[in-house]
Amino acid sequence: MVSRQSIVRGNGFRGDYHGHADAPARRIGATRQIRRLPGYEETPILAMTANAFAEDKARCFEAGMNDFLLKPFDPDVLLSTVLRWLQHSSA
Repeated sequence: MVSRQSIVRGNGFRGDYHGHADAPARRIGATRQIRRLPGYEETPILAMTANAFAEDKARCFEAGMNDFLLKPFDPDVLLSTVLRWLQHSSA
C-alpha cells in the first residue's frame, strides 16, 4: 500500500496524499510543519478523512488545515472544494 504520494504541477500546485497507513497525528504534524515553512503559511490544506468526530475536525482546523471532507466523499463535492481553494490561493 502506498502511504504517501506527492503530486507537483508546473503551476505551483502541490497535493499530498496520506494514505490509510498514516496515523491522524502524522497528518496533523505534517500540516503544522508545512505552516512553518516560509511561503506556505497560506497554502490551502484540505483534510479528507473518515474520522467524522467533531474533535477530529477541530484538530485539523487547529493545526492549520483550511477545509475538511469526509470519506466516502462525493466526487462533485471534492472537485468543487479543490477548485474553490485553488481560486482562493491564486487571488
